[in-house]
Amino acid sequence: DVAAATWAAVGSSGAGSPTALATTFGSLVSGKHVQVWSIDDVEQAALETAGVAGQLEAVAGDSIMVTTQNAAANKIDWFLRRRLRYRATVRPDPTGTYATVVADLELTLDNRAAASGLPPYIIGPDDPRFKAGENYTFLSIYSPLELASASIDGQPTELTDQREHNRQVYSTFLLLQPLSETTVHLELAGRIALDNGVLTLDVIRQGLLWPDDVDIDIELGSGWSFADGRTARQVSGQPSGDLRIQEPLRPSPS
Repeated sequence: DVAAATWAAVGSSGAGSPTALATTFGSLVSGKHVQVWSIDDVEQAALETAGVAGQLEAVAGDSIMVTTQNAAANKIDWFLRRRLRYRATVRPDPTGTYATVVADLELTLDNRAAASGLPPYIIGPDDPRFKAGENYTFLSIYSPLELASASIDGQPTELTDQREHNRQVYSTFLLLQPLSETTVHLELAGRIALDNGVLTLDVIRQGLLWPDDVDIDIELGSGWSFADGRTARQVSGQPSGDLRIQEPLRPSPS
């Protein structure tokens, strides 16, 4: 009933022009708070062209995507904050058509929920396996690179390894304690494509309420530099949508 009423209001003459709707929904779509799917193939193609279908684009070079899914049957996701640190050393081949990458990915999951003070409907437990304030999350990290090693809070661990959309998917269940942080560290390595000497790194956002705190460091191997002559690039912030870092590379003067 809620969905029908909402759709009827959006489609009514009083909802405004298509331009007004696009302006209103633009930030919601870019943040992936609104995504639309249609059973009709023609309509779905139009939704994909408009960028509101939420489809995962093809790998263009290096790529990072982190997803967390609550498996504890509570409403605790609002309290979760995520910090992503990605350090990559990129070594292009002499032709500039591909590059080898060695990377460290560090993800900190900050569960700011307390063990008391809110009703069980919000902080649990709804499942007898858990306690109030615990966030039992299914974590997945998507990357085109191969996993060399993984640890959780400094302890070596094994992650499940699957493949989806031309990416490796490294996953595990994590029990996040109330008012505590859990840090996952991955060492990654592999080869990525360069587009006529252009390096692309996509940081793909999950549609969550709070944007991730993202810190990216890229360092080039010897003999190469960015277009401005530097050999390192750093990007940080809290992007409200997908983040694309795209940089032309060039051989350094001998």
